[in-house]
Amino acid sequence: MPENVHWKTDDNSITLWWDPPATADEILVRGYTISYGIGTPNRRVIIEGANTNAFTINKLS
Repeated sequence: MPENVHWKTDDNSITLWWDPPATADEILVRGYTISYGIGTPNRRVIIEGANTNAFTINKLS
């Protein structure tokens, strides 16, 4: 699980950024999954690669 997750929003988007897990040197991190939706998450974004630490979701209006 990533640590220090932060976010910034504007009218139509959200940007998320995070630090890798503290145990990243002890476990294999292959990527991250972000789920979102109204009420219950109904969309999922799979981010491949452990070196990615930010993502923007657009068109949220």
